[in-house]
Amino acid sequence: MLKDIFSVKKPMIGMVHLSALPGTETYEGKSLQELTQEAIEDACVLDEAGFDAVLFQNTHDVPGLTKVNPETVAYMSAIGNEIKKHIHIPLGVNIHKVDASATLAVASVLDSPFVRLKVYAGSVMDAEGIVSGCAKEALAYRRRMNMNCQIWADVYDITSWPLTDQPIGEMAHWALKFGNADSLVITGRCFDETIDRAKQVRKARPDADIIFGGGINHDNVLTALEYCDGIVIGSALESARFTRPISIEKAKSFMNIVNDYRAKL
Repeated sequence: MLKDIFSVKKPMIGMVHLSALPGTETYEGKSLQELTQEAIEDACVLDEAGFDAVLFQNTHDVPGLTKVNPETVAYMSAIGNEIKKHIHIPLGVNIHKVDASATLAVASVLDSPFVRLKVYAGSVMDAEGIVSGCAKEALAYRRRMNMNCQIWADVYDITSWPLTDQPIGEMAHWALKFGNADSLVITGRCFDETIDRAKQVRKARPDADIIFGGGINHDNVLTALEYCDGIVIGSALESARFTRPISIEKAKSFMNIVNDYRAKL
């Protein structure tokens, strides 16, 4: 659970969106040094602003792969290792589309306390086709590597559609009971849907930690905090959505709102 990683209530996790990595269709030719420096700069901004953790992701590797190439694991391990040297907060890993073994492999190198896996239970349809849940693979890898690393499992990620109309509460139950997920990540296609989904999951599994995984910004964070146990935020902190660098002003003002709220808990 979140309390096993964080000493604060309702932790805030800031995203570092890596530029496209070598070996992908969208790679722009940046060197390892350039990619690393960008990531360090954004992670340090999050640390300075008072975020409780950093989650870094190969966001701009398009199309996403269910099995990434070896160079992705190598570059993310190298970049993550340098990020860790410059921040004082935990560093989590997210490789899309949902390569569980690759994600946990990077996490094992970095000794990361958590990973995010976006298709965990059931199957979905997305731009790349049908993607099946990775719970079995993730648990087997974590056990084989004897890792003390939490799995944060998305339930209905916004970049895909479930193949059936399985109620979200039941999907959350599957992720927790059969997938042994440590926390659940909930994101709707709009903010109202995020809240509605969180309510359904909370009703079905009141014991679960719920993390909002997207769509949170300065204007709606106070409402969001009433329904979740933690927040992952990325594009709302950037100079322009999904365009680095992260703005120190946006990051600090966001955490000021959150800290005022947490002080009253």
